[in-house]
Amino acid sequence: MDHDYNLSVPREECDNEDIEDLEVDDKTSKDDKINWAHTPTKSLNPKKARVARARSLEDEDTAAAILQAVNSLTQKMDEQTALLRKFEKRIDRNTTEIRKNKEGITELQEKVIELQKENKSLRSSCEEHARYKRRWNLRLTGLPEKDDENTR
Repeated sequence: MDHDYNLSVPREECDNEDIEDLEVDDKTSKDDKINWAHTPTKSLNPKKARVARARSLEDEDTAAAILQAVNSLTQKMDEQTALLRKFEKRIDRNTTEIRKNKEGITELQEKVIELQKENKSLRSSCEEHARYKRRWNLRLTGLPEKDDENTR
């Protein structure tokens, strides 16, 4: 057994009111009550203590490496930010040019429609004029013509 219980006292005696007659354990100190056979022991391979100076040098080297990495990342981020700003400016310029082009296209479309209407009216006018001219240029064959004759 792992524990050392006092089993010499019967249970019936514990239930009695005469508990005052029981003997009190003479071991009152904590060290006497600890069972040293069951306490964990230190490991066989304890950690080696680092030298404080070497640790501080390693910390400084690590801090310097971290600072250098942060600085390089900051520089890269600044370069990326500058590139993004250039792209934004180009996009803004392209956007304004696209708006101007769209306005110009709509104006040109309106002019084309107007010119198509004008072309259509001019063609019809030209055709009417040619028809009118051809009405008076009729030659009838087989009908004799007289001098000073009014053909109208």
